[in-house]
Amino acid sequence: MSNSECLGLPACGKSWVMENKLRNRGYRCISISSLNKIFKGCVGVVGLILYFRVIPKFYAIYYANDSITSKMVVFKTLILFSRLGILKFFKLSVVDEGPLQALWGTIWKMELNDTNLLLVSEIVDLITKGQTIIYIMSKKNEYKRRVALRARKHPFSIANEIDVRSGRMWLALILKLARKNAPVVLIKN
Repeated sequence: MSNSECLGLPACGKSWVMENKLRNRGYRCISISSLNKIFKGCVGVVGLILYFRVIPKFYAIYYANDSITSKMVVFKTLILFSRLGILKFFKLSVVDEGPLQALWGTIWKMELNDTNLLLVSEIVDLITKGQTIIYIMSKKNEYKRRVALRARKHPFSIANEIDVRSGRMWLALILKLARKNAPVVLIKN
């Protein structure tokens, strides 16, 4: 088994599936939210060293999109690299929110144009080699119920219809691009 990451919309049940379905099948499950921040920072350095080729492509996304602030650039970059590092540090494990999810969290509101698509495609190619993607999908009514009950609201959960459509399109594209390099397992939740 290769390292795996769960991918899906916020509140689709990534952590629940990991804890209740995958762990019971013997997978070593790592919850990103439960790792302490100091450790994530250290592992982020590992991710930074291992994936130095991603840096120019990741920053090119920010330069191509005026609406993204420099504070957000630093924050999102640290998140991405900590997740890349976690996947490399914990061999043969499943993470509930890996680098593809971090990438989606960065780009979901961006305009879908040729420049952004090319940049995202290059990043996905670099970070999906050697891992398995576990795509978590919820039925529409169940998803709406989970979003309503969720204590910590993701901006996607309260976004307008245009941004939601954009977020769904970006997730579908990331999944399609990832399938070129990595096996994808679909779990309906």
